[in-house]
Amino acid sequence: MNSMLSERELQILLLVAAGLSNRQIAGQLDISENTVKVHVRNIFAKINVASRTEASLYAVRHGLIDVPHRQPRSEEPAAQTLLTEGDHPLLQDATLLPPAVSSILPFARRNIGVAGRIGIGVSMVVALSVGYGVWVTQKAPPVTTTQSSNDARWHALPAIPLPRAHVLFAVANGQLYAMGGGDSATLQRRVDRYDSATHRWLPATDLPFAVGHGIGWSDGSGVWLLDAPKAGTIRHWDGVEWVTMTAQPVVGEVRQLVRWQGRCVVLVGGAHAAKIWIYDGTWTQLANLPPGVSLAAVVVNAEQLLAISQEGAVYAYDADKQTWNPDGELGQAWTDTVAYSVLGAMLVFSAGTPGSMNVYSPGQGVIGREVLPMFVHGSVQLVPWQMQLVIADSRGAAVVMYQALFQNFAPIAQ
Repeated sequence: MNSMLSERELQILLLVAAGLSNRQIAGQLDISENTVKVHVRNIFAKINVASRTEASLYAVRHGLIDVPHRQPRSEEPAAQTLLTEGDHPLLQDATLLPPAVSSILPFARRNIGVAGRIGIGVSMVVALSVGYGVWVTQKAPPVTTTQSSNDARWHALPAIPLPRAHVLFAVANGQLYAMGGGDSATLQRRVDRYDSATHRWLPATDLPFAVGHGIGWSDGSGVWLLDAPKAGTIRHWDGVEWVTMTAQPVVGEVRQLVRWQGRCVVLVGGAHAAKIWIYDGTWTQLANLPPGVSLAAVVVNAEQLLAISQEGAVYAYDADKQTWNPDGELGQAWTDTVAYSVLGAMLVFSAGTPGSMNVYSPGQGVIGREVLPMFVHGSVQLVPWQMQLVIADSRGAAVVMYQALFQNFAPIAQ
């Protein structure tokens, strides 16, 4: 049935199902937004769907997206762990979503607008930059802390076959990979792929280059990767071919790589002298944060670029004025912490015994806090995988899947 779609249309369908907007797809594929709109209309006509929601469901039903399936534990009701293809409740039942997202729903309901223009997708809002945010503007409720009593959303994955320092987890074409790392040329080219059918890591094609300490970014169109110690060229992998993306190498100690508005953004420099650079044919430094602020991380939330200080303060970038404006506080220092953007809010995972997950809403601050199950150890890496989040330590010895099944709000007319 998928033979009716061209290779380009299949590629765009996967990006739609991954949560990317037309503008973001255009940026990733280096084509015009109008061209994307034409492709999307043609795809909808060929597969007989009327919305991005239905297109996402089509991709799942026809095996274009490999959604890992796990039977619920015997003590948990099956209805709490899945949302069937026929369910389109438009946020009517918060029990279908994890507590972290349920805490956002009262605000989301008020801000959706005309229900007829909203589709509820089954794809994960991708990485830190993509998806459609439900922007929350009302006053935040008091922060509530809950102990996780139902671990149905959390599932420990097996360790990679050869745990090694600085291995990079990444996703391409719906497949989860562990790439490079270690202290030998053989390990630094090694790639393992997780087989969701057998729940095992299997050998995959080696990297064409060695990566000792990879810094990467994954979304629906592949993997962007550079080797941090070499601070070199950014490469892109679509699951088939590696392509060099930058004509000039990154200069300095690269700590983070993200994609924002179709461009590569890197955090470069030491703990107290970090700078943010953006690549658009050449490298340009973005405006500095206010004096005395030590950068810890950059986060992409829908179309918004956020910066987080070591002290946990959050700043939003004003692209028109090229300035950073205070947005709020995480309420904790940024230590062994990673974040992921979902539904227009950030899930902020912090390591500890036990660890914690905070829900941060831009403009409001922390609106929810949850204690993580004890078997969720490190939070060094976090990568989107279909409707899941994969959290792993730096060696690939502790790997956990968060079965979020978050809903993606996609305007039909987009």
